[in-house]
Amino acid sequence: YVVLGPLFHHDITAELVDALYKRTKIVLAPQGLIRYLHGEEIIWRQDRNAYHALANAMYVFLDQHELAFLTYEYNISKAARKLQRRGAKNIVVTLGSEGSMLFIGDEQHHIRAYKPRKLVDPTGAGDSYLAGYLCATSFFTDEV
Repeated sequence: YVVLGPLFHHDITAELVDALYKRTKIVLAPQGLIRYLHGEEIIWRQDRNAYHALANAMYVFLDQHELAFLTYEYNISKAARKLQRRGAKNIVVTLGSEGSMLFIGDEQHHIRAYKPRKLVDPTGAGDSYLAGYLCATSFFTDEV
């Protein structure tokens, strides 16, 4: 697997995704594909390269707000299935303190969150979840 997690839209290109797709399985955290820097302000904007990259990803990891933005759908199940119809194979949606939802092929699972004893700083929590998920998956499937 190659994990792509761009910070901004210009960090990866459609050509890079195509080249990687032909050689390996892609895991994509697409927030940077919709994130643009406008002066000192960060804005979200639809981009066809984002959809192209999503269609080439084996796993897409995003939060419920990014999912709603990309699909114009606020129902998480409907939105995830919409992305799958656009080509994304497996989708993991993080829900903060509510846990996460997995859309693996036709299956749907909810994983509850465990409350920390003390929340210090959630920076990197999504990246850690992505890494842990891929590692755990590698023990139970031949996929990774």
